[in-house]
Amino acid sequence: MPLPREDVCRRAEELLSLVKLKPAKLSAYPPDLSGGEKRRVSIGRVLALEPKLIVADEPLSALDVSIAAQVANLMRDLQETLGLTYLFISHDLQMVELIGTEGTTSS
Repeated sequence: MPLPREDVCRRAEELLSLVKLKPAKLSAYPPDLSGGEKRRVSIGRVLALEPKLIVADEPLSALDVSIAAQVANLMRDLQETLGLTYLFISHDLQMVELIGTEGTTSS
């Protein structure tokens, strides 16, 4: 039996909040989102499954350096908050270090 629409909308808003997006983005279409917002939506979609392990293949590629750092910090925050484990695949060693280093500050 499908979940009631209000439960689905509430869960979607919770997931948007987890990835630091405003509820107004719930009705946005992909062309209306920036690259960083699209990446955050992708992370939220993964979190909907409540995983313990996330395989992230180049999750920060093609993003501006400052946006990539924000997404990396978000991933770190989610790791600590939700007890996630990442298999982080990247050619960018600075971002690998940012994800893998304790004490990263949040934005």
